[in-house]
Amino acid sequence: MQRLTALVRSSALYKVAATLLLLGAATLLSAVLAINNVNIALLYLLCVLLVCAVTGSNLYGMGAAICCAVLYNLLFLPPVGSFEITRADDLLTILFYLMVSLVAGALTTQLQHRAWQAEESARRADLLARTGQGYLVRRGEEAVVRQGQTGIFELVGAECTVYLTGGDGGLRPPLRFGSCSKSGEAENAPWVYRCFEEWQTGTPQACPGAPGWENLPLMGGERLLGVAALRLGGRKLGEADRSYLKAAVTQLSLSLEREKLSAEGERIRLEVEKEKMRSSFLRSISHDLRTPLTGIAGTVDYVARNAATISRDELYGLMRDVDRDAVWMNNMVTNLLHLTRIQEGRLLVKKVPEVVDDVVADALERTRSLRGGRQVQVHLPDELLTVPMDGLLIRQVLCNLLDNAFCHTRPDTAVRLTVSRLGEDALFAVEDDGGGVPPALLDHIFESFVSEQSATADGKRGMGLGLMVCAAIVQAHGGAIRAENNAQGGAGFFFTLPLKEKEESAHA
Repeated sequence: MQRLTALVRSSALYKVAATLLLLGAATLLSAVLAINNVNIALLYLLCVLLVCAVTGSNLYGMGAAICCAVLYNLLFLPPVGSFEITRADDLLTILFYLMVSLVAGALTTQLQHRAWQAEESARRADLLARTGQGYLVRRGEEAVVRQGQTGIFELVGAECTVYLTGGDGGLRPPLRFGSCSKSGEAENAPWVYRCFEEWQTGTPQACPGAPGWENLPLMGGERLLGVAALRLGGRKLGEADRSYLKAAVTQLSLSLEREKLSAEGERIRLEVEKEKMRSSFLRSISHDLRTPLTGIAGTVDYVARNAATISRDELYGLMRDVDRDAVWMNNMVTNLLHLTRIQEGRLLVKKVPEVVDDVVADALERTRSLRGGRQVQVHLPDELLTVPMDGLLIRQVLCNLLDNAFCHTRPDTAVRLTVSRLGEDALFAVEDDGGGVPPALLDHIFESFVSEQSATADGKRGMGLGLMVCAAIVQAHGGAIRAENNAQGGAGFFFTLPLKEKEESAHA
């Protein structure tokens, strides 16, 4: 609305109409009020000042002053209706009137122009401030660019297309403002790339573009962040326009630099966290593998030194311990391999129909040496249930859940493994009567390195890898997994697998 009002006031038709209206009003008042010539001259002087104030042009003020002098002579000086001046005093009055009118009009125009400049400066300063505040709540390069494009358009009325630098050092596809013409943008694109190449080897400064365009560098410190291509059309920017435009482009550059620094800071933080996790991971591996290796080495050394006197039953017990530790280490290494594939996005799930009874039986056999004196109660459906799955991966899930149950229960307790049909899914459940899962850990139990801190009977609790691997494998199958505490005070782990294979391959 403000732009429309300013456009109307700047039109020549508006200025001419306003001038004629004021001249007519002053003349009519002078005739109706029947005032003396001095007051008429003052009224015409006021008319000239109003013309200068309304039109904002000294040229229209000069024209109004001359017209007032002519009307004053024609209508109010004797002989009325004639341009003849019979007295020298009247001539001096007209001359002095013209001089005063012209000077006063010029001063009025100048004051009005300064007032307009102050108002425009305040408006633009407010726009810059609001644009700067908008940058504070914008996150992401595209949001920052949109804010900058809007601010530049409101500030100088120029559409702005922004080309940001990419990871390869070149320019990415442009981010255009509003309805900015693609055809005009295509004409200016070669100029943009030419300016970009020059700025990379020289001093970045304003660079000409295609007709009606101008290209400006976006600098973040000493780093070239991109190019701002301004579509000016036929407009010529004044000194004030360029000053505010420079401020707006600087604002945009600083905000883009902030986003880049923020992204780099986040990347560095993640690298530090990753390094900390890697260090913790290696320490945990060395600790968890050293314990069974020490046991195996000690057992082998004992058997070697006492081979002649050791009894058959004692040897059998020692070999069972060695087998248990070896199975546990093999399970650990398998989980580590799966974890590596998960983190690299290379866990490929190859589904084929598998009989649930066979998968469960194989998992029980692989974890037999880890049971100790625990009983495993198996409940399978009466029907022959086949599920599309990657058999090796689901066996690993069951082995991890059984191993987790064995580690968290006493040797004289039971572990229950149940498989049933649940609508369009197969439900697998591994439950125990141990101490359960602390409520604070239930929502995070499947995350990396989450495990209870208390020791277990055999001291081998692992690093929390097994459950995380279970969750990744189940989700890669299109299933879901959860943990909850049961009424007996123990923990239950439940996961579902779809009974119907999806067409697309699943990846972790």
